[in-house]
Amino acid sequence: MSISTLESREKQYSSKLTKLNKDFASSVGKENIAVKNANKATIKLQKGKTSSQVNSATREINRENEKIAAEKKKQAHIQKKISDTFTKLNITRLELSKERDKKTKKVLENMGKENQRQISSIVSDTTYNVRPVEPEFVEHDIFFSYAHEDSDYADELVNMMKEDDIDIIFDKNDLIWGQSIIDFIDSHLRTVRFAILLITPAYLEKYWTNYELKSLLQRHSRTNGSQSLILPIWHNVTADEVAKRSLALTDFNALLTAINTKEDIVNKVKKLLE
Repeated sequence: MSISTLESREKQYSSKLTKLNKDFASSVGKENIAVKNANKATIKLQKGKTSSQVNSATREINRENEKIAAEKKKQAHIQKKISDTFTKLNITRLELSKERDKKTKKVLENMGKENQRQISSIVSDTTYNVRPVEPEFVEHDIFFSYAHEDSDYADELVNMMKEDDIDIIFDKNDLIWGQSIIDFIDSHLRTVRFAILLITPAYLEKYWTNYELKSLLQRHSRTNGSQSLILPIWHNVTADEVAKRSLALTDFNALLTAINTKEDIVNKVKKLLE
């Protein structure tokens, strides 16, 4: 059964259940009124001095007791309907949950295929060469990739890492005056253990950050994803923004600055390097 059909059925049962509960509450209210009237009639009966007063009170008590019995019977009928409807609603919700799980699984499978296709496409289209997949030797532990618009955050995070003696390549500290930027990037991306990517809206739009991303994806693809290399940090950016610019990036588990402090990130880098 389709998800839309099950959703329609769920809505139908939920609406019916709401109405039945209202009907039950209304019946209980009517029963309470009848009980009060019967109690009042009972008091009249006890105070009655003439046969006429006694007979009138007795008839009133009988009428109210009939109303009470009728409402109790109605309530029993409604309760059965509530029970049946609630069972049907739960069965429908269970079926709906299963169908949604199937759909989610299929979407995730398709996303995985699309991620692999996009990585292959990026690698085949790029004109940039990052030669060895695995460095013959590891020169540094971390390469920090970021957009200069995000320097305030990047500077502080990198400085905190350096204070903890983390071996990190950062262009502001390591790019020599007059040095080729491409040579700087390529030489270090070939020989680092990991690359931290500070993913922001600016990062997704910049030429040099995309150069670094494509180069890293090329190196990553040659390991068939068997080795960790790319360490994304998402900063002031949404999943939709990342997916629109680079679906391949959404395949990598990322740290979110909305959840992780700079101290958290530094500690996780230190643990990774142990």
